[in-house]
Amino acid sequence: MNQQRSSSRVSMPAPVAWFARGFQRVERTFPKVRLAMWKGFYNYMARKFPIENWTLMNYGYAPVEGDPKMGLELEPEDEINRWAIQLYHHITQDVDLEDKIVVEVGCGRGGGASFLTRYKKPTNYTGLDLSNKAIDFCRKMHGQVPNLSFVQGNALELPWDDNSVDVVVNCESAHHYPSQDTFLKEVHRVLKPGGHLCFTDYRESTEAYDRIGEMSASLTNSPLTVIHKYDIAAEVVHALDLDEERKQALVDQAGVSTKSLLWPVAQQLAATKGSAMYEDFVHGDLGYLTFVLRKD
Repeated sequence: MNQQRSSSRVSMPAPVAWFARGFQRVERTFPKVRLAMWKGFYNYMARKFPIENWTLMNYGYAPVEGDPKMGLELEPEDEINRWAIQLYHHITQDVDLEDKIVVEVGCGRGGGASFLTRYKKPTNYTGLDLSNKAIDFCRKMHGQVPNLSFVQGNALELPWDDNSVDVVVNCESAHHYPSQDTFLKEVHRVLKPGGHLCFTDYRESTEAYDRIGEMSASLTNSPLTVIHKYDIAAEVVHALDLDEERKQALVDQAGVSTKSLLWPVAQQLAATKGSAMYEDFVHGDLGYLTFVLRKD
């Protein structure tokens, strides 16, 4: 992509950028430790920051051309999370969820599950996450939504019977898994014939580490058939720009001051302007793809 954009914020301090990239290298070198690392991290986040209006953690989606709001009408209470909601709308727009049995693997804080259940009317929607504390948060925040439930579990050992699910949703989660291939085999197992996987995620896209290519090859060579593939890196950057104010407000609401050691970590997590994550998206060192796949 190699876009050039100006940033109004000071760049991420070099030690934090080095730590962020070093963390990625540890994951890459020792994939078996990923689940334990991320479970601990998200348990900490759920305990430390039980912010009720922070229910979505993805980087968002906004078309670069045409209407950035995609013609999507939202209830007033959902507008604050529009750009993150739109990523869920984007990845499921080619698949009918109405009256379907839907599961989301890696549901995080549950905001996407709540949106899809309320707006797209599945018969049953179950969100699964490795973090038990995140699941506690989801049940507290979204437990009143009809036909929506949450369960703690492992993406590599899905707790559903063979041929029992119509649609699997996986949004910005699979980069945490020790084996994406194992996850895809599990998805193939639980899907009914004709069922779909709606998948989106990012990876490194550099000469040294073409992990976006590896991700794409894993999906293409899986037991599932690729129906659609979209490169959405530009749309994600546009959403990050549009969502900057909300994310900075969340960091402030969390009580993370600019003097805190957590401040640069929070900026990195939110991919705010000046963070290593944001700059990697802007300059094309992180790629972002959406896939829709079907079990034949």
